[in-house]
Amino acid sequence: MAFVRLMRKDGTTLRDGRHDLIVYKADVKKSEDAKVYLTLPATWSEVEEKQNQTGKPFQHSGAIPVTKDSFQIATLTCSTKLTQNVDLLGLLNWRSNSEDLDKILQRLMEVEGGEIVKFLQDTLDALFNIMMETSQKDTYDTLVFDALVGLHLNIV
Repeated sequence: MAFVRLMRKDGTTLRDGRHDLIVYKADVKKSEDAKVYLTLPATWSEVEEKQNQTGKPFQHSGAIPVTKDSFQIATLTCSTKLTQNVDLLGLLNWRSNSEDLDKILQRLMEVEGGEIVKFLQDTLDALFNIMMETSQKDTYDTLVFDALVGLHLNIV
């Protein structure tokens, strides 16, 4: 078996491109249990990332990776609700992380134009909502204005 997670831990979707999936040999009865998928890495890059973080070698639980087999997929995500960009996701969910709003607005100016165009309505709604809901203070006015100008420059 092989699988891939469509959503990443940071709330973004799987990046577009090629992904080398790990092929597992698993007991049929165990592979029907969803918990097996939740504990195993799906790609070799996840294994490397986890080893770098923990310093421990890859351990499997119930499913054995088959290193002589490989499975590669190519993905292209087209969505107006799920983004691959963590900075844009931060803006779209700004109410849940309002203490970092200044950083979110500054990082928004670095987001690619193509990703912004997919979420243009939601992005503009978020920016104008920030202006309206924080109108008592001038804290974010300049940052929102700079973000709007930056969006225009990134799109054009």
